[in-house]
Amino acid sequence: MNDQRANADGASGDRRSSRAWLALAGAVALAVLTVAVFAPVRHFDFVDLDDPQYVFENPNVTGGLTWSGVRWALTTPHASFWIPAVWISYMADIEIFGQGPAGHHVTNLLLDIWPLGRLGTAPDAGRRMLVLARGKLPLVAMSLGVGVVTVVAHHGNQAVLGLDQISLPGRLLNALLSYFDYVRLTVWPAGLAAYYSLPASVPPCASGPRSSC
Repeated sequence: MNDQRANADGASGDRRSSRAWLALAGAVALAVLTVAVFAPVRHFDFVDLDDPQYVFENPNVTGGLTWSGVRWALTTPHASFWIPAVWISYMADIEIFGQGPAGHHVTNLLLDIWPLGRLGTAPDAGRRMLVLARGKLPLVAMSLGVGVVTVVAHHGNQAVLGLDQISLPGRLLNALLSYFDYVRLTVWPAGLAAYYSLPASVPPCASGPRSSC
């Protein structure tokens, strides 16, 4: 009886170990494939959209990682944004890789390769998911705080339209439609653009109080 139970436990352990190795192998293979596909980004140049203002024409960033630069990043909205982590990341890239664009692109590539298999196939995967979700709560709080600061910075630079131009229902509807667009463009990435204008399908009554349905 005990021998049979020991054999069953051993077989179950072997299956779990085999699944764990398969999951690890799949994650490594996917990471290697992703790097192989996107490795040419290290040869790409800066983009003449916001890279000048953000990076190579921003003296606070091009000076590399310095205390004065970090203080600037933490205390000063720039380009209508308060995004200290982004500025400090750019400073670190320049400190490590120099002034060229390659280091920035490689850093973005590495940040986009999210570790796989965090949940795995263990029986307690549901509990582990709840633990991971609770661990994100501080990040949610930080995101809300940064969002408020960003809106204030946008208002200071007149980068946010007032409710008399785009009403709250119009903004909510646009956000909902944008989620569908993100999914659509993920499945069929055609017609991509740096900026997307408000969709023409937004009802006129949602564009502002002066409009009517």
